[in-house]
Amino acid sequence: MADSSDTWDGVESGQLGELRARAEARQAPDDREVSSLSHDEARKLIHELNTHQIELQMQNEELRRAQAELSESRDRFVDLYDLAPVGYATVNLKGMICELNLTLAEMLGAARSKLVGAPLSRVVLDEDQDAFYFLRREIIHTGAPANVELRLQTRGREPFWVNLSASLVGEEDGAQLRVVFSDITDRKQAEDAVRASEQRFRTITESSGDAIFVANIQGEYVYVNEAASELLGYSADELMKMTIADISAEEVDANDRDSFQALMAEGRIFTELDLRKKDGSTVAVDINAVVLPNGLMHASCRDITARKAMEAQLAQADRLSSMGTLAAGIAHEINNPLTYVLYNLQSLAQDLPGLITAVALLTNDLGPERCRQLLGAAAERVSAQRFSELLECA
Repeated sequence: MADSSDTWDGVESGQLGELRARAEARQAPDDREVSSLSHDEARKLIHELNTHQIELQMQNEELRRAQAELSESRDRFVDLYDLAPVGYATVNLKGMICELNLTLAEMLGAARSKLVGAPLSRVVLDEDQDAFYFLRREIIHTGAPANVELRLQTRGREPFWVNLSASLVGEEDGAQLRVVFSDITDRKQAEDAVRASEQRFRTITESSGDAIFVANIQGEYVYVNEAASELLGYSADELMKMTIADISAEEVDANDRDSFQALMAEGRIFTELDLRKKDGSTVAVDINAVVLPNGLMHASCRDITARKAMEAQLAQADRLSSMGTLAAGIAHEINNPLTYVLYNLQSLAQDLPGLITAVALLTNDLGPERCRQLLGAAAERVSAQRFSELLECA
């Protein structure tokens, strides 16, 4: 810095000496007339010279102040240019780098001096050379600003994405391209992650056996999987033009509205609904629906027709089992008295031969008429006694 200051001071001293010599040359003819001036004229001249000197000093101070402000402004511009968060470059129409800031030099991993004069295409990835070429051609032919996303390659770093915005400045031979480089690698990685997530989602949903519906807040479908088309008989394009109300069975519309309101209020529902198919029939489904963070509604529906049929069969079997149990109880209640009657009949059959013999003997001894009288009286007493025993056993 001392050498530069000494050089500048030398240059300034030389310029001042030259100006002084030129001033004296212009002043020389007037020196011959100074002797002829009166005292008052000389004093007035000296006053004017002093005033002019002061004016020159003030102008000099103003120039120095303006120079300092200009130098400060230039330093601010240099800081803003070199330390900007994006890369700046000036490129001629042949694609050669004329000027660039420090941010771009650091982005490209090379010294600024080595990049000036080098073709910008040298740092563009081979796969993106066509995109860069067409961008330059479009700007040169139309004169309108344009931008493109492409990848740059540098030593010691993986290729990275930039948004390259360029505009044409100047005219004819002096025309140049002002180019802005914005690193968008993080954004591209995020976009790739989103695409990968969407692909995983589609892979899972398309391979799912459950019908999956995604609808917006208006109830319009924004996505359906193949299982949904197979369940209802509509094509995916047909379903994408429909709403939740279009596939709700008429007899459960009120329930659907209640379920929809519950979903919006609680953020999740699990219930059974009947959906209307394309042929007009209905299908019973278990529906598990949630409201996603982006406001969309995701519903997974499982056909429960077979389960419903099985439940009906089990209910019928339960009814038949209950009827069998009831019949067994009734049969038990009937069998108990019958068993007692059969036992008495068997006893009577065993005793009947002896009784007949006794009656025959008694008839011979007493005579038929007397015997009938005795048996009648005995029969009445026996019947009443047995009747009483039967009542006690029952």
